[in-house]
Amino acid sequence: MTKVMDIYRYIDGLAPFSRQESWDNSGLLVGDQDKPVTVAMVALDITDAVISEAVEKRADLLISHHPVIFHPQKRVMAGDLVYRLIQEGMTAICAHTNLDVAQLGVNDCLAKALGLQQIEILETSGREKFYKICTFVPAQQVEQVRGAMARAGAGSLGEYTDCAFISDGEGSFRPSVKASPFIGEPGELARVEEFKIEMIVSEKDKDNVIKALLVAHPYETPAYDLFENAGIEVAYGLGRIGMLEENMGAEEFSLHVKDALDTPMVRSNRIDKQIQRVAVCGGAGGSLLHSAVAAGADALVTGDVKHDLWLEADRLGILLIDAGHFATENVVIPRLRGLLQTRFSDVRFLLPQSNMDPVVYTF
Repeated sequence: MTKVMDIYRYIDGLAPFSRQESWDNSGLLVGDQDKPVTVAMVALDITDAVISEAVEKRADLLISHHPVIFHPQKRVMAGDLVYRLIQEGMTAICAHTNLDVAQLGVNDCLAKALGLQQIEILETSGREKFYKICTFVPAQQVEQVRGAMARAGAGSLGEYTDCAFISDGEGSFRPSVKASPFIGEPGELARVEEFKIEMIVSEKDKDNVIKALLVAHPYETPAYDLFENAGIEVAYGLGRIGMLEENMGAEEFSLHVKDALDTPMVRSNRIDKQIQRVAVCGGAGGSLLHSAVAAGADALVTGDVKHDLWLEADRLGILLIDAGHFATENVVIPRLRGLLQTRFSDVRFLLPQSNMDPVVYTF
């Protein structure tokens, strides 16, 4: 049976919690990590309405983008969201800025919703190191060890998993008289046909892969090598930039954003130009305006734009579109729900009807 911590670890693999901003509070914030999960709800925000719907649908777990505990809480009282979650026996996992920077996270989903191609990171936050791990296994145990390492995260890069190179050779060793060798006799030199398994592994998965290797390996004292792989480095960061398939005028592109994000309205400045290269940042991404200009963007799509930013966008000659905080981030929720449902077939992952924009637009 799937438990809360199984789902937490899977989300950590998609969007490592270690990549959240220093001011953020993502992670397992409320509840019991060992609680079994049969129904989970995925929403942008945890609100009273979402909790009520979760109770009605008998959900064990709430997964949200925005943290239900963001600012430090000195007390938890009746009427607070955290109090109610505890009262209802519900657990909450929140993936915020770690999901913003993740591959297939908020900004990738926003860029794809707008039909952008050749998508790149707009502003790099960091780079994940990779290693090459090698071990030596008898022929009959190759798949046993390779599979265990792959399940722990080895051999995964981009859209590919289970990547490995396997070659054969001869290994030699002499067990001591106190050893209990899987092959050979204590005190005698053994020469054995062995297969070398080579796989890449990320920094975050390295320790788990080594543990899996040691458990699955038949030898009493398995040999393995671990080297930093300078040839592979995966960047992560805020925002995305890409190309429209065809140029659009500023007004046409603004209407395209409105329709693509299914939002009642968008706001834009008075720039009139042809738009092809587009930068995006879900939520409140106005701080990336200068990065967008430096990257050659004709437009920046984000939310929560302040007055001074409109003036700056005019001065810089870039089309600035405010499509709202909710609409620019909620695009990730169906995608996250789909990934979770594919991974955990014994859990029902639901999208709450009460997950809606808190802003009402009056025209």
